[in-house]
Formats: sequence, structure tokens, C-alpha cells
Amino acid sequence: MSIGFHRTRLWSWCVTALSLLVLSIGMDINMALATMIIKPKPGVFVAVADYSFYNYKDYSHCNLKDDAHQVKKILDLSKISAQDFADIGTVKISLFMQTIGGFDETFDVIVNNHINTFTTAELSSTGWGWFNTRLAINWFDFPIEMNQLKHGLNEIIIRLNLDSEANDDRLVIGIDIFEDQGCSFRSVDGGTSWQQRPLNNSNCAGEYMVRMVLVTKDVELDDLSFSHEDFPSLPRLDMCPEVKPLLSPKEVSPQLVQTKNSDIFENGAMRVVFHHREGFFLHELVHKSMQENALKETVKENLFSLEVEGRHLTGRDFTVVRKEVLVSNPEQIAVVYDLSHDQAELTGHFRVTMGRSSELQLGFSIRNRADRNRIIKSAFPVLGGIGWSKGYIKDRYLYPYSTGIVLNHPARYISGYGGGHTYFQQMASFCPWLGGGLFLRVNDQSGEYKILHLLKADEQENDPTFTINPVKVDESNGRAPKGLIFWNPFRETLGTSMAFSYWGRDMKANERWQFATATVGIMNGDWRVAMESYKRWFEGFSHKNRYPNKLTAVFNYDSTGPEWGFRGPGDQESYNTDPTQWGHKVMEHVEDDFMTKLVGGLEHSGYWEHDEVTNEYMTEHKATAAKYGITHKLWPDRHGMLEGKHVLWGAQGDYGLRGYNERWGGLTTFRKYISELKSKGYVTTFYLNKAEAAFSSIIGRERGPEWAVMWPEGNYYWPYYDWQMCTDNPKWRDYLAAACARVIEETGGDGVRIDEMGGASRICLNPNHPHTFARWGHYNELQAQSEEARQIRQAMDNVDPTSVLLTESQGIDILGQYLDASLCYDLTEQPFTSHVAGNWEGFVGLNINRFYFPRHKVFDYQISEKHPEWRFFNATGAFNREYCYREHERQILKDNADAIGSLNPEPMLRSMVPLVYVNRFSTTNKTVYTIYNAGTSTVQKNLIAIVPRDNFHFVDLYRYSEVRTIFRDGHVIVALDLESRAVSCIAYLPVCMELGLQYPNLKVRLRKDLVDASIKLVNQDGEILSEGQLQNGECLLPFPPDSGKTICKLYQGTYLVDAMPCSTTIPSSSKSSAVNPTLPD
Repeated sequence: MSIGFHRTRLWSWCVTALSLLVLSIGMDINMALATMIIKPKPGVFVAVADYSFYNYKDYSHCNLKDDAHQVKKILDLSKISAQDFADIGTVKISLFMQTIGGFDETFDVIVNNHINTFTTAELSSTGWGWFNTRLAINWFDFPIEMNQLKHGLNEIIIRLNLDSEANDDRLVIGIDIFEDQGCSFRSVDGGTSWQQRPLNNSNCAGEYMVRMVLVTKDVELDDLSFSHEDFPSLPRLDMCPEVKPLLSPKEVSPQLVQTKNSDIFENGAMRVVFHHREGFFLHELVHKSMQENALKETVKENLFSLEVEGRHLTGRDFTVVRKEVLVSNPEQIAVVYDLSHDQAELTGHFRVTMGRSSELQLGFSIRNRADRNRIIKSAFPVLGGIGWSKGYIKDRYLYPYSTGIVLNHPARYISGYGGGHTYFQQMASFCPWLGGGLFLRVNDQSGEYKILHLLKADEQENDPTFTINPVKVDESNGRAPKGLIFWNPFRETLGTSMAFSYWGRDMKANERWQFATATVGIMNGDWRVAMESYKRWFEGFSHKNRYPNKLTAVFNYDSTGPEWGFRGPGDQESYNTDPTQWGHKVMEHVEDDFMTKLVGGLEHSGYWEHDEVTNEYMTEHKATAAKYGITHKLWPDRHGMLEGKHVLWGAQGDYGLRGYNERWGGLTTFRKYISELKSKGYVTTFYLNKAEAAFSSIIGRERGPEWAVMWPEGNYYWPYYDWQMCTDNPKWRDYLAAACARVIEETGGDGVRIDEMGGASRICLNPNHPHTFARWGHYNELQAQSEEARQIRQAMDNVDPTSVLLTESQGIDILGQYLDASLCYDLTEQPFTSHVAGNWEGFVGLNINRFYFPRHKVFDYQISEKHPEWRFFNATGAFNREYCYREHERQILKDNADAIGSLNPEPMLRSMVPLVYVNRFSTTNKTVYTIYNAGTSTVQKNLIAIVPRDNFHFVDLYRYSEVRTIFRDGHVIVALDLESRAVSCIAYLPVCMELGLQYPNLKVRLRKDLVDASIKLVNQDGEILSEGQLQNGECLLPFPPDSGKTICKLYQGTYLVDAMPCSTTIPSSSKSSAVNPTLPD
């Protein structure tokens, strides 16, 4: 017996040792394969095992707060030739990092057991843009000796120095979330043990952003500049692949087949099987055109998921105690199932409704049958294990985060509709190569907060590292109630899983929870079909603002105030009525072309009375703050010297109640200034804030403590050292709506922009005022803001139905229905459109919201100008003149605002060239295309084919050139030359004019009379060289010599109707009149 035992132990030990050896060899091979050697320039090698894909939004990094917390990176240098390795003279370890807490400690970079100690002094990086909004995290280099390296695997450990004070300075090391390449490890016990996942306390995985730069001896060290963000290249992506055509489903009456164990609902588009004998769950969901059951993986959580008193329950845990067929006719079948779980003391009702369409309607409610209050967390609807392609590798998904995400990359998403970055209530799974998929939507018209969960895992990556989880950040910042979040509404499995979860409710005895209905839609096509369905649903109930409106043709929108150019030239105490010229001072931080960017809209701040900051003023407000246990300071950038006095211009809350810059003439002078701007064509709007009220304001003095947000409980939320009023308080909403209406009525302005509306706030725990939407301890800020926007819209319409309402963010679609426009930070801030995504072959930052909520205009607040091409491709507006469109681009958009502002734009048409994407904007007599080449090389190929129209032609509005076309098989084929990462714009216009040269003029003759017609000759910088009105259908325009590429534009009213490039430049010495610049047919 003992012999056998020892033999077993010995064999077990041998097997374990062999397994560990095999595992170690396997890990070494994987790490060797993972390391890429990049040569950004001759003699420079960079060892890389990450994609530099840092999530700025969720802050995916690891904090080293003491020497117990350490990170390790393995990089393999064996791919460098022996000769090159011998020639290496300089070595640097590059870390994507920042220091928090100070700059007076040391840290170690340990390379193959060689300790290199560095100080944290001067390890800071300033952000870019006006407000330095980018985090201070960046790449920093640390030199080490060459003799520390191996021509093979190298181990790099980063830790705080053993002599450093714990919890003083913290090192923050960035994590690339794109992919786990097996080269990063973390220790929390001083290096005794190491783990590969997670890489931080927030369960992030991927790769630490630690690289090695090696430079040969013959390279000048002064010439080492390169950007780590430029490499390595992310895997190529085609965002607009060909979609397999499928037969359209037959429109037939729905059928219900009832069996002992299940009910089968069937129409022309789908067959859906619900099991109800042992539990209640969705067994099959067959897409009939694809001939595929979407539910490939067996999961427990299909339909709904609950968490109550530590138990996770699904429909499989309930008993169907009663079933009733409510409707059964050729148009509709509706069945309701009564559910019960005796042990959990829960009952519920589930309703299934099928009509002739490809959409199945689901309804659900639960009731707390216990004799006590209980917190119940719920998710409805839930669909898990969805799959289409082999191994699910080619399956794609739509997720509504920021601009909208359409990818096939394995990932986890957990983002709140109502958290400020998830704008609509729908997700989708599909496979273009198989021709279709499905979408899952919640039909909630109230805007209640809900979390959208999506997991896509496939056979290549079954445990994704790519995670977008802003709810985690919200939980730490008072925007998500701890303990009430349903983090795991489904068990993880291969394929795509989707769920909508809600805050846990403290349900009273016998209380019923009725959820918004849900739709499961079967679709032939891709994500665009899903969004068209969403658009139809949304427009079926949403408020319709006046459209077109004053902002339709505005594409550059700027802000102005007394503190930055509001005043007249020099030291004049007056208003600057010429926004194309500097006022009393020139901004030093802007580029030289700042004033060349013309704007159509001007937002005014600081039009109210400013507070003079004196010792008495500060003493009074510090005493008020101390009374409520808070600190009063002056927020930076909101105060300073103006006209010889120290003033607080950020004294918000009254908005003219105490006057309008009385020192300059008050309201009378201000109205005259606004009127003059409007006469010049500017749209004039006014800044208000959704919540702020200064201590000195009338409303702040009267209602601050009563109406302000408290978070945490018993403490006032105090981000700007002023009162932050609660938008869930109906009395504050009434006040703000009245203020907006009063401001436009008193000033004669065109509208208002509500700063911070659409964005996040905090849970309000102030018991001194009522809350309309949020249960105690819940966060429903954007639902309250939606009601606020409705009230403002109504109040402003009563004053001026043509007024416009803008906010800082769209927030959610239910809020957006009352808005004419909002700012948008997504092109700069969200992980897919900022940072390295700009170099992702095939990727473009498409703003899905812009195309499916077209009444709502977007002004990109593009703090970085890294992707201006994407902005033009989307044909959105631009806010802040520093980052506005240059005049050439602005004119294209403004001239064609009738098409670009149309209500049926078409995104991402498939072109004939992979990775070249096309958006289409149409009116009756005009079609405008924006085109983006997301590839890495110039294309010179046929691009699109259209059905021709008589007497129409193509014009390249961006490059002022002829568009090559051929006629084939009844179609016009358009060819285009377009550089990598470049954008263009072509238009299909009626031929309305003919051009000829009558030196020194350009002669324009119309083919037919046009009312209110005018002509402009414009160069490629957007400068108008000459313009004129037509008489008897003709016009002579001066044609300046040596004017370069020009285009002749024909307008009717304000919009372009025809254009022709003038392909010939007249030399200054030429006097010939034989030149004919007319564009050939």
C-alpha cells in the first residue's frame, strides 16, 4: 500500500514537473513569438510586445504604490541579428507611465537582475489643447547599460525603490488592452509570486506598455525622434465588408404551435421556440433567410436574469404556473406566461408578441412576494451564446458606446445608458459574410438608466482583454450606486452575449417591477439595418424640433466672452462686433491661422455681471462654505484681472438677473451688439450651466443648501467651489427653463447652450428637496436632464419658436430629441478614435449617432486635431475656433448644407476599393459624397457606380478637379485618386452653366434661368476671388492671374446648385482669350 502511494506521488511529481517544463517552454516560445522588432529608422530597433492601445477613458493602468506592487515584462531580442546586436551602443527602457503624488521618490527598473534606480523628478507630461485635457501619462525613456541585456529573452521589472516611502509617489504603468500576448506579469507580494491576469485591481488584462529601444553605435543620439504610437500596426480591419445577399423573408401571418414542452412562434422571418415545461427559456431563435439558429451555445440566462439575496436566478429556475393566449389572428399572436419561484418568493409575467414583421416583442415584470423589503437586481432582455460563423471569428457586433462601435475584435463592454457615453438602447450581432444577424433593443421612452453588457469571445480569444467599462469609473465617482450594480447578468461563453441590466431596487413587499418592452429583430444585412429599425422606432414617438433650423448651415461654432476677445479693440470698454478681428487682446496659445477660420455661430459667456473679488468678498464666502463643511476657493481660469479689477467672471446662476455688463451700457447696448452680429449672419447663443450657482448669485444665496447635490451623504458635491444644483429637483428645472427663456427674450439672441448638460453628475443624497426620477441612492441624472431639456424647449418655443437649444453632450437619445445640437468629445476621447486608432489600417471614426439622429447636429469638440479627416468624413460641425474647419472645408459643408443636413444620410456605402469608405447625402437635385481612404497607400481606381441622370455631372469639391467617369452596363463608374488617410468630397450636380474665358474675365452663362442666382470664383484656400449677380443669365467674373486651382460656384439662394473647376490658370503675362476652362462633359 505504501509502495503504491509513493509510486503515485513520484509519478505525480514527475508529471507535474514535466507539465511545468512544457508550460515554461511553451511560455518562452509564446513570448519570443510575441515580441516584435520594429525599425523606425536606420540603426534603431524597438522591441515591442504591445499595441500601445491605452484606454484613456477607463484609465487602464497599474498603480505601484509600494515596493510590494511590481510589474514584469518579458521582451525577446533574438530576432535582432548577431551583428546588429553586437553593434548596439545605447539602450533605453521606454515606459508609458506617469507619476502621481509628487516627484521626490525613486524607482527601480530591474533588467535581468541588474538594478537601475531613477528619480521620479520631472516625470510629467503636459496635455495638448486649450485646456490640457489629455492625461499626463506618456512615454518616458530610461537609459541602461548594454551589458545587462541577453540576445534572447529579457526580464524587465519595475517597482518603487525599497527605500521609497509607501503611498507617497505612485508610479502608474499603462496597460495596452488590445490583446494579451503573454509577456506581462504582476506581483503584489514583492516579487515572490507573479500572475498574468489581472494586471491591476480593476481586472484589466493585456500587456504592460514597456518597450526597449536599442541604438547602434553609428547613430547620432540627437536624431532619435519617433512616436511610439506609430507602431506596431494594429491588425487590418475592413469596416465595410461585402454583405452576402439573402432572399427577403416572406411576409406571412404568424403561427403558434403549442406542444407539451414548448411553444413555437413562426412567421416568414423567424422561428422562435420557448420551452416552458421545466423552467422557461428561449430554446431556438432561427433566422430563416440565413437558415441558422442564432443560439449556438447553451446558456442559462436567455431572456432575463435576477440576483436576489445572493442567488442568481434565470427563467430556467422558475415554473410556468399559467399560460394564456391573449391574441391569435392573422396579424398578431400574443401569449403571456405566469412565472413563479416559491423558494425565492418571486412571481413574474412574460409576454411574447409576434406579428408579420421580422421583430419579436417581449414584455416582462416581476413581483416581490416576500413580506419584507428586498434588493432585487434585474437584467432584461438577455441573450447569450449567439453565433454565426465558424468559431465566431467573423462575427461582428454593434455597441452604442460614444460614436458607436462596429467591430469583430473580441471584447467586453459594460457601459451605462445614462452614464454620458452610451447614447442609444440597442446592440446587434451579425456576420456580413453570411448575410445577416439580429439586434436586441429596449423600447424605453422614459430614458431610465440601464447598463448595456456585451461580450464577444471566439475560438481565437475566448477570454478577451479588450474591455470598455466606464461603469467601474462611475462607481468610484458617485455616478453608480455601489452594491446595486448587476455586474454579471450572464455567464461567459463563446459567441456574443448581450444584456440590459438595471440598478438593484429595494422592492417593498408585493411591489411589482414592470420593465420597458424589448425587441429581438432578425435582419438581412449588417448593423445599418439594425439602426434603421431603431430610427423608425425612435421617430415614431420622439419630439420633432423645427428643421431645418438656424444651425443647419453652421459648421464652425466658437465661444466668446469679456475675458477673451469679447471687448472691442485696444482698451475700449465695448463689444467687439467683428469676430474676424482680435478684440482687446490676442490669444498667445493659438496657431497663426486662428482668425482665418470663419465661424457661423458665436456662444457668449460672461454677459452677466461679474463679481469683484475683494478681501471682504472672500471672507464672506469662506464663512458660508465653512458653515456647510466645505471649502471656498476661486476656480482657476474663472477669475483674473479685467479692466484693472480682480473679478470672478465665472459667477454663474443669475444670467442677467443683476444686469448685463452694466459698465458697458447694460442690456440696451448688449441687445444692439447682438442685433449687429445677427445682421452679419451670425447665430448668437448664450452660455448657461445645467447646475452651477455661485455663492454670490441670487438663487445661490436663496436656495443653494436646499437645492444642491449632496454626495456622499451629508456632504455637498463641490467640484467648482459653487453650488451644484440637482437637476432631478423639479424646482431647479423650473428655474433654469425660465432663465433660458428670459435670456433669449431680453437679448434677442438665437438660443442657448446648456454647459455640462448631457454629461455626468453625482448621485444626489440631499433630503431637503424632492427627486422626480431617481429612487433614493439611485443615479438617473440624464433622465432628469431629459425632462429639463423638454421644459427648456417648451419655454423657449413660447418666446421664439425658431430658437435653438444646444448642450455639452447628447447624453442619451431621449434627451437629444429636444436638442438642436450638442458638442461631442468622442472623436478625441473614446478609445477607438483617440490615440493609436488613428493609425489602424482600415479604421475610421464613424459617428453613428450623426447618421441615425440627423435632426440632432453634432459639433465635434476636437481638442486634438489628430483626426480632422474623420470629422469632415462625418460632415459634422466643429466647436472652438482653435480646432474649427479651415475655410475651404467649411465652404463645402455650408454650400451643401441642404444635402448634408438632410434627414436621410447614408453611412458607409461599400465602394469598389477595400478600405475606402463612402457616405452619401442627398436632396432632390444634388448628391454629395464624403470619401475616406483608411488604407495605407494611395488609390487610383474605380470607386462607385451609380445610375446616371440626364445632364448631371460629377465635381470634386475638395480638390477642384475633374472626376474621371466611364459608362458601363447602364451605370456611371466614378474613379478617384486619393492618398492614404485622406478625405475628399465629390458631388453629383445638374449641369446648369457653361464657362468661357474672355480675358481678363471668366464668362458664365446659364443653361436656364434661375431665381436668386449668384456666382463665386473661389481658390483652393476658400478665398473668394470674385463674385457677381447674373443678368439675363450671364455674368463676367474677374479672373485673377496666377490664381492656382479655382472653382466656379453657382448658387441659388444660399446653397450650391452647380460647380465647375477652372482647370486652367491664367499666367500674369498672358493676354490670350483662347483658354477655355470649361469642365468637359
